[in-house]
Amino acid sequence: MKKTLLIMAAGMASRYGGGKQIDGMGPNGEFLMEYSIHDAKKSGFNKVVFIIAPSMLETFPDEMRKRVPDMELCFAVQDYTSLPGWFEVPEGRTKPYGTVHAVLSAKEYLTEPFLVINADDLYGEKAYADITDTIDEIGKEENRACMLAYPIGATLSGFGEVTRGICEIVDGNLTKVTEKPSIKRCDDGIIRSFTEEGEEVLAPDAPASMNIFGFTPSVLERFQEEFENFLRQDHPNPMKAEYVLPTMINTLIHKGEISMKVVMTDSNWFGVTYREDRATVVEMLKDMPLR
Repeated sequence: MKKTLLIMAAGMASRYGGGKQIDGMGPNGEFLMEYSIHDAKKSGFNKVVFIIAPSMLETFPDEMRKRVPDMELCFAVQDYTSLPGWFEVPEGRTKPYGTVHAVLSAKEYLTEPFLVINADDLYGEKAYADITDTIDEIGKEENRACMLAYPIGATLSGFGEVTRGICEIVDGNLTKVTEKPSIKRCDDGIIRSFTEEGEEVLAPDAPASMNIFGFTPSVLERFQEEFENFLRQDHPNPMKAEYVLPTMINTLIHKGEISMKVVMTDSNWFGVTYREDRATVVEMLKDMPLR
């Protein structure tokens, strides 16, 4: 079965200082997403769709065609042209409308089961091996999706707090994702999430979403409907309001319109949230050239 890797590479990376998607961290200047493509290809993915910012359109496609010459590549721009014609963007806003908007901006290229990933996360070769059979399964069923979850303790940064979606799972299926802000491993070794209301202790093996979701093209119509519902709402801060995949998934599960199988993995995850994370990743990749 043909499978697509959908890479979200349009993010602004404000905590990193911008540009981390195309920051060469491998020994020969490889981008993190090149390692993801390499690992996914080993598990049978044969097409890559990149979601990019308008500023990347001039040089990024040619650069990736040079770096990945042996796979089908497509490029979708996440900008306001993909918003419905009736919607008026607030004057002065430049920020995209979140990860649901990102996926919808690429819908013309999504003609087979697809796996959504972040450009700045290195999920590990085993992650794709763990999820690939499930991608094949959902491709044969209606209203089915899947996701890969990691133990929260394996997804933290040593240089600052992170936000993660903590998953509730019943009989192997996702029932809810709850976003937990300001998560860090404290000096006593305990993982806590901090909010204005107080702190919450998180078990190190609590399943965390890392924005790696599998869908079939049939769900895109529902994505569009839910995204337009979001746009019709009055938001407290219309300049920054976003609709993200975990929020939409919660809605569809609650309505009984989708079921999502959760696959737990012990694959080694590495990500770059802060500029200080870069040195750790560069060291990890120093003996892993791709060319």
